[in-house]
Amino acid sequence: MELIDTTQQGRMFAVRSPCVPRIGEIVEPEKGEQMEVVGVSHVMMPNDDPLDDRKRQLRTLVPHVLLKPIDDPSEA
Repeated sequence: MELIDTTQQGRMFAVRSPCVPRIGEIVEPEKGEQMEVVGVSHVMMPNDDPLDDRKRQLRTLVPHVLLKPIDDPSEA
């Protein structure tokens, strides 16, 4: 799964996850600020199998989770 920061930095992180977070859920990293899920899409990525002589192209469905930082209410 790809986690994509929608701020100006636009960072992208590849992670393994047992499930895809839904819109509105919170992602809390070990270090850094909490982020809210603002969108989810699924991208079909090619995944060639080097052991397959038929050269059949396999595809993997990769979730892309769009995140935005949660504004700290104490700063307002």
